[in-house]
Amino acid sequence: SGSHSIRSGSLVENGFSNVTFTTSPDFVGGTMFLSILASVELPVDDVFYLVDGVFMGPIPPSNDWVSMDIPLLPGEHSVDFAYLYNPFQLDQFPPDTPGHIKAVFIDDVFILPDGDIGTMPPSPGTSPPTMEGTSMPTSASTTSVSSVPNMQPSSTMPTTLPVPTTSRLPTPVSGSTLPTPSSTNITSIAPTPSAPTGSGSIPPTFLFPPDAIYINSFEQATFPDDEEWSTEGDAVWSLTNEKANTGVYSIRSGILRDSGIDPKNSNVTFTTTPDFIGGIINLSILADTQMPIDDCLYFIDGIFGGIVPSSSEWEFVSVPLAAGEHTVMVSYKYNPLSQDDLPPPSGNTTGAVYIDDVFILSLGTPPGGSPLPTLRPTVAGIGTTVPTSVSDSMTPTSVSGSMMPSTGSGSLVPTADSGSMVPTVALNSTTAPTPGSSVTPPSSTNQFDGFESGDLTGLDWVVTGVPGWVVDQTNPFEGSYSVHVRTEDIPISGNYSQLDLITNLDQATFVQFYFNAPISMPFESLDLWVDGNFLTPLTTPDGNWTQAGAIVAPGEHTVSWRYSKNPGGAPDDVLETLPQPPFRNGEAWLDNVELIPSTSSFTEGFEFGNFDSQPWILSGNGSWEITDAVRNEGTYSATAKTADIEPNTGTADLSIDIITESGGMLYFAILSSVSGPHDIVNILIDDTVVGTYADVQEDWFPGELAVQPGKRQITWQLVKNPGGLPDDIISTIPKPEGSLGQVWLDEIDFRSN
Repeated sequence: SGSHSIRSGSLVENGFSNVTFTTSPDFVGGTMFLSILASVELPVDDVFYLVDGVFMGPIPPSNDWVSMDIPLLPGEHSVDFAYLYNPFQLDQFPPDTPGHIKAVFIDDVFILPDGDIGTMPPSPGTSPPTMEGTSMPTSASTTSVSSVPNMQPSSTMPTTLPVPTTSRLPTPVSGSTLPTPSSTNITSIAPTPSAPTGSGSIPPTFLFPPDAIYINSFEQATFPDDEEWSTEGDAVWSLTNEKANTGVYSIRSGILRDSGIDPKNSNVTFTTTPDFIGGIINLSILADTQMPIDDCLYFIDGIFGGIVPSSSEWEFVSVPLAAGEHTVMVSYKYNPLSQDDLPPPSGNTTGAVYIDDVFILSLGTPPGGSPLPTLRPTVAGIGTTVPTSVSDSMTPTSVSGSMMPSTGSGSLVPTADSGSMVPTVALNSTTAPTPGSSVTPPSSTNQFDGFESGDLTGLDWVVTGVPGWVVDQTNPFEGSYSVHVRTEDIPISGNYSQLDLITNLDQATFVQFYFNAPISMPFESLDLWVDGNFLTPLTTPDGNWTQAGAIVAPGEHTVSWRYSKNPGGAPDDVLETLPQPPFRNGEAWLDNVELIPSTSSFTEGFEFGNFDSQPWILSGNGSWEITDAVRNEGTYSATAKTADIEPNTGTADLSIDIITESGGMLYFAILSSVSGPHDIVNILIDDTVVGTYADVQEDWFPGELAVQPGKRQITWQLVKNPGGLPDDIISTIPKPEGSLGQVWLDEIDFRSN
């Protein structure tokens, strides 16, 4: 509220910025309330807080103000807020996301003495009550705190999803046989394990998917001699029978907690062979860690992939990989934040990471198996999905007559994946049209159901489990109808209602859909499955419709949307006492399901004098046109001019969606006559800038893009005034000789793998 707040310092390299609030020795005790906005995102930056030097935990990232309350005993106390930049000291970051400010803000701080907390504190943005008789001098001592501080999101804040207490592991295909463990032909894909079962002294057996082309439950006791596994660091990983997801054995990280205060690592790496055809490797991981003492991270080809949350339960981690040789490294890190002093560990953490039940399913078509949809890395049970949309960098880059590839090589590869991961299940938030608006017509060749018939007859639909899915008019994405399910319509905890789409596909197909699911674990979940294989959780804490989809191989398949009530099996009396996030409605909707065939190899020279030969998408503030004035070969090319972009700043975009099961290469010829900061040309894949032209080229330049499996959108974008400079300033900046503010594109050649 008001005009001012305080913010963390600006950091551009490894470091931290702290602010401390201190009570006086005669403090009578009470609860400290404040509003905080933490615009942070791991692994780039993070923020946590301490009370009397005791680490209390991280503050959830958000671009909205969040209310926070911290109970304090009488006496002298210190409350520290620490903003850290590059806390894991990485050499390279993934692309930034929209709205990431890289700063923390604090406002509206007040204290209510003990006994005066019957009235809830004001919401962020409103004035706090005035306080009298509370003095705050400057010193600190180390004392214990009686209770754990609480964080309460404001009513308008899209909160992060709660972490369930157990992993939601998919149900295996019934009747599947256990393949013989093998370490050859390493490949990969998505989950289908079963949760451990069994009793007595007989250890449970992990039921691997029948189509797994690599499995390892470590029961052969050959680690670390398996050629696909290696270990290094300050302490190596070893075979152990201390903990196992199933069976007797797993592998565990080296012992580092008793090794002093210096930061240390214990790493284990899985490496695929050069003939690996692409897919997802799946691991069961137990990270028995405690920040800030230790943590567990994983890396794909040396690039940060994610954090495995601390848990006393086994978590299910899926890591997609493109074809070829790759490494997946799980790193146990001791003192990851390089603290000078560490709190004593709690008695229930061992300071170790365990891995068990590793398996791989191919993205190709192995004998007797079906390729599954592709995903970004996920940790089952976290309840979050990584969006494919990443903010693009609009900083002009001078390239001296050639495009600057983001990888430093001749081929352009999306910076979000650095050529190593298989990006996918595109989860992109979108604004729903006004209910009753017309439904966007799909291509005449695509199967489509917007449920405008008022029933489930548009495609081959079947509802299994509890009959909870119904077509109604409560919340359509477009038109008047969508299909809808509610938690209250599933009477028994642990049951589910599943909407199945039965398909028989002639070619690989992208199953695209829109969903809206303001739900929350552990109360309920909505998950996407294909042929009984779990793919990803679906949720929309912001309440917006989100587009999603997955590639499905040719043949007969069942695509399922499974809505489960209390999937973790928490006791009903416990569930009733749990706080609910403000966004939770306990219902979900699905709309505009479309089956889009994969893209065949094609060549586009614009020789028909229009954009009709391929499904081109023209968007932005300006337009692309066909011209015969300048071309690389043939008669025509496509062009865009800065002069046709009417605002002071804007874009002219030419895009095409390419859908592939195995990826491919896209070649093109481009000629730019631009000059930053007046105008630049960006090449984007899924809204990620992978190359930039910012100068006048004397001749056509050959470009190429590696197109990864899934649904990818390729965009050639002319940007006017990318820095948004005022007219009176940009008009004083001279342009180089020959700069026309124009770009030409020709000879586009896509070759599917």
